[in-house]
Amino acid sequence: MDGMDIWELLAGLGIFLFGMYLLEESIRLLSGKAFKQFIRKYTSTSIRGVLSGTLATAILQSSSAVSLMILAFTGAGIMTTLSAIGVVLGSNLGTTFTAWIVATVGFKLKIEVLSLPFIGIGGLVLIFLGKLPKWVNISKLLVGFGFLFMGLDYMKNSVEAMALSFDMSIFAGLPKVVYIFVGLALTAIVQSSSAAMAIILSSLHSQVIPFDAACMMVIGTNIGTTITVMIGAIGGTSAKIKVALSHFLFNIITAIAAILLFPFLTYAVKHWFGLEDEPVIGLAAFHTVFNLMGIILLFPFIGLLAKTLDKLVKEKTVRVSVYIHQAPVEIAEAAIPALHNEVVHLLRLSMEHNLRLLNIDPVPVLPDLKKADGTIISFSEAALEEKYEHIKALQSQIFNYAAQIQGQELSEEEAKELNRALHAVRYAVAAAKSIKDIRHNIDELEGSEHPVLKRHYASFRKQALEFYLKLAGLFENHNAEDRLARLHNYSELLLRRDDEFIQEITRSLRETILPESELSSLLSSNRGRVSSGRQLIMAMKDLLLNPQEAALYESLVDSNEQLRSELSE
Repeated sequence: MDGMDIWELLAGLGIFLFGMYLLEESIRLLSGKAFKQFIRKYTSTSIRGVLSGTLATAILQSSSAVSLMILAFTGAGIMTTLSAIGVVLGSNLGTTFTAWIVATVGFKLKIEVLSLPFIGIGGLVLIFLGKLPKWVNISKLLVGFGFLFMGLDYMKNSVEAMALSFDMSIFAGLPKVVYIFVGLALTAIVQSSSAAMAIILSSLHSQVIPFDAACMMVIGTNIGTTITVMIGAIGGTSAKIKVALSHFLFNIITAIAAILLFPFLTYAVKHWFGLEDEPVIGLAAFHTVFNLMGIILLFPFIGLLAKTLDKLVKEKTVRVSVYIHQAPVEIAEAAIPALHNEVVHLLRLSMEHNLRLLNIDPVPVLPDLKKADGTIISFSEAALEEKYEHIKALQSQIFNYAAQIQGQELSEEEAKELNRALHAVRYAVAAAKSIKDIRHNIDELEGSEHPVLKRHYASFRKQALEFYLKLAGLFENHNAEDRLARLHNYSELLLRRDDEFIQEITRSLRETILPESELSSLLSSNRGRVSSGRQLIMAMKDLLLNPQEAALYESLVDSNEQLRSELSE
């Protein structure tokens, strides 16, 4: 197309979607209890949602920005579909304030100009406060907003020359309904209903198009603005898809109502409001009136729409279990062994995750891990982040399954076995998280050229391989006394090597000075490694030992810790 830079358009789309990703991720990580309560307070009812959406859009001058924020909130799980629908509906009315500003003072606040300050401040926050997780997420939030607006701006600018030079006179004499599609296409192209409104108002002011045609184009812009929100929902959760669909449906229904009542609405604007000689202001009034009419017509059906969308758009659930989905919970004799096997599988996944984070090939240690369909896992299939999410998803499915088992009649022994299995689940997931939290420290050690750090990194990997080989061997060891003795020995070995590490690093510091950041990474890596190892041992204790053996193990550990404490005094 003449005047349109296709690469700038594609770059804008990419930046826009990346901004959405950063925005949603940062909101999810920052969404503490107080923040969730604040969001819910002002969107807890449909009326509050509509008012909040109207106000926020009037302030930001961008219904797309507000709608995208709502997509982020719902995707982060801190806003219900019902509340989000109310906010999106209110944003339709809020966006009409732009038309009033353009029509009355000829000025439109461009929210996109905030992109550079957001990105600049976000980048500085990351550089100067990047060691604190909270500020890293705040930086992502700011940069996400910046990219969001920058992407919208790029998409608009890529076709600005074409849009601004668009000759409206070519549509003269065409049926009025054609102008709806012109307004829709214009909004979809420039990615901004506000920009489209400015073009339409300018054309009306210049008498390029008549008043009725301009009103039809405004109806089209209301439909076109849903394109941005639909793009923002691409690849998103079911909650985001439901919000985007509700936005589309509301705007379509409002447009149909405006078309059916078109003669009445235009007559009211011209004669009841006395704007027959002020077509530009009349167009702004028409924009407000038909959106307000849509809210009045559709507000009673917000709850019904939310319920309908909940039924039509199901949450995507991925089965990650290998055993529990095959055993009905009603038969405890089958369900509890299936759950036990699933927990063993989870524990193996946690060990595999940790080995990969430590840059150790897990295949020699755990050669028989299986996927949900029973086939052997290829360890190159999933990224480490996906592997950890897989572990958390399996944890949730195990707990949900266990809750259903607990609803059945269980013997005291079965109830205790179930409880021990759930303890093992928590320890196994905690073991994966302990290693995940030190991943950046491990990466720093791996890339260090300092001989002390290189030596400790190699030692960590060697000790980890030996430790995990020992633990994996316990899965095939059916001798109860031997398993108990080995678990206790492995626990003691872990603590002994921790003591040796502290002594060795202390000696090293007397001989050489380590950079503070690298020393911190070394200490954090060791702490996370030891913590994860103890959690894995505790998981195996609850999973592989019976209650009497577990009690004996705990008494041995307690006596050894007491002896160690007495010797250190």
